[in-house]
Amino acid sequence: MHGCALRTRDGRRGGAQQASCFSAMPPPPLPRLSVLGRMSLAVGSAVVSFADPRRADLVAALGETTGAPALRALRERMSRSPAGRRVLQERYMFKDDVQKRLPQLLELPSSTFGHCYAKWMRAYGFRADERPDVRFVDDPELAYIMLRYRECHDFWHTLTALRPTVLGELGQKWMEAVHTRLPVATLSALASPAMVSSRNRKVLLSELVPWAVRCGSTCEDLLSVEYEKCFEVDIVELRTRLNVITPRSYLSDTKVLNPDCLP
Repeated sequence: MHGCALRTRDGRRGGAQQASCFSAMPPPPLPRLSVLGRMSLAVGSAVVSFADPRRADLVAALGETTGAPALRALRERMSRSPAGRRVLQERYMFKDDVQKRLPQLLELPSSTFGHCYAKWMRAYGFRADERPDVRFVDDPELAYIMLRYRECHDFWHTLTALRPTVLGELGQKWMEAVHTRLPVATLSALASPAMVSSRNRKVLLSELVPWAVRCGSTCEDLLSVEYEKCFEVDIVELRTRLNVITPRSYLSDTKVLNPDCLP
């Protein structure tokens, strides 16, 4: 369903040949934690990460030690579609291959998903290979789903067109919380009103949260999308295919949106 063999605006098809450029590498070795060790790590990570959200290592540890039930539910959801089953079987890892291909993606037509994604990454100085490995999820398949969730974050930003500002990230986190039900996303979403000014809090709660609830609950399963086959697809067409709506119509001020990701 999400193989993305769709036509671009210039009539070309987003080809499945892109998949050959991606390696299906196994996840890294995973240590096992006792129940007590897992609880201690979860509590410690939660306390420190909420005090200092910049501690990406502890935010990651919090997600891994609290996410098993949600990850199992995501695996079940992915298993219901042919594309999701392929993703689970082949375990593409985007970070190394996509980082190498960013210059090529920038050469694609400006309306394509791949060009918008590469321009997004270049504009904000992000790298596709900077997402941390999964360390505290024992099940290799669930560990891969957690890694894929992290690696898909910038793809989802490209689709929603939200800037990586504090307000944009919090709106994005609300969408991710609704869509994945991962505790780390949910906790971030629930804590988000305390992280912004009163003015931005109003925008978040009255404009971005209603959008996030609608988008996150009605879009296709975004973890099952084979993004490596979608780079040549027109971004508007891809959004339509995936039923992803941008927050533009919900916002009184669109400065939180990245115009490079909009038609």
